[in-house]
Amino acid sequence: MTIIAVRSAKGGVGRTSVTALLAAALARRGAEVAVMDLDHQDALRLMCGEATARPAGLEAAGLELVPAPGGFSRVSQDAATCALLMGGGPHAARLAPGLVGRWLGAPPVLIVDMPAVEDAAAAAVADLAGLHLRLFLPDVASMAVLQEPSQDEAFNRSVYVLNQADRRRPLTDGVLGFLRHVAGARFGGEIRRDEAVPEAFAALRLLPDHAPASAAWQDLQALAAELELRLGAAARFETARLGAPASEARRA
Repeated sequence: MTIIAVRSAKGGVGRTSVTALLAAALARRGAEVAVMDLDHQDALRLMCGEATARPAGLEAAGLELVPAPGGFSRVSQDAATCALLMGGGPHAARLAPGLVGRWLGAPPVLIVDMPAVEDAAAAAVADLAGLHLRLFLPDVASMAVLQEPSQDEAFNRSVYVLNQADRRRPLTDGVLGFLRHVAGARFGGEIRRDEAVPEAFAALRLLPDHAPASAAWQDLQALAAELELRLGAAARFETARLGAPASEARRA
């Protein structure tokens, strides 16, 4: 199994929409995929076509896989479950790998929508993830939060992507060039700005159903193909991490 952590150091970059659409793109390529939201708002359920939150218990057993449009599944949860997972209490970091770990092997790919501000529990999930999808926007704020590889412990497990790219704006070309320079071989491409994306989610529909010719959807399919090439190495990392004693895993 592989965990893909969708991350950004600032809000509003499109983590949740990319999580849902990437799951749909991978599912169409034959992968068995589920998505999970670690943000207390659980906006991911809206982008999976579920307007009403499902009740869930406070214990790990309260989480369940529910079908979502697009051929993938969603880990159902509510605010109470998120409070357990993301509460930041003394047991949060210990609970997080267990809650995520119960999905290991079913399904083979779990895409986790990470919060912009990560507490100890989110950090534990990120530490376990074999692949980090790092999203940026074509703006100065994204450039400001972009870390040098030497400062990023997960750089070799990361794929850097520019979201909402608009080549008509010079700023997009500038940020894209900067991102390519920093990420090097870890650069995974760009997703074009497309008004069909918010329009589809406003209608509680996935983009390929709402606008199959969407430019953003074409880019997400290309990104899914790129990530497929990296899933094997990611799975080997997670297998080694889960098989190591806790003290060794922390030092890895």
